[in-house]
Amino acid sequence: MVFHDVRIINDAITVELEEDGNTLVITISSEDREFPHYYQDDSSSAILINMCRVNYGKELNPIFVSFKHTGSTLCSGDYYSFFRCPVEFRAGQNQIILPLDVVNKRLTSSNL
Repeated sequence: MVFHDVRIINDAITVELEEDGNTLVITISSEDREFPHYYQDDSSSAILINMCRVNYGKELNPIFVSFKHTGSTLCSGDYYSFFRCPVEFRAGQNQIILPLDVVNKRLTSSNL
């Protein structure tokens, strides 16, 4: 199942959701490059994870995060510390991969 063109953070960023086996792959892209791409890529992924952690709980950890930009060895530990999972730079896409059982968990904050 793929949902295209989901607008979550703002209308300049496209978020695509795709189930892949036991995971949900979240692909974040932006054609509007008002700021250097790494600012938008990093902040969009961080905002999305923060929103998920507010709803799910602070213990939410992605399986994997990737960025198209080159990153920096000086701050790669900060990325790992924030996302709490392996982080790849120079990837083909900006992605966050979450376990599907976590995504499908009914939350106490849900409307159902």
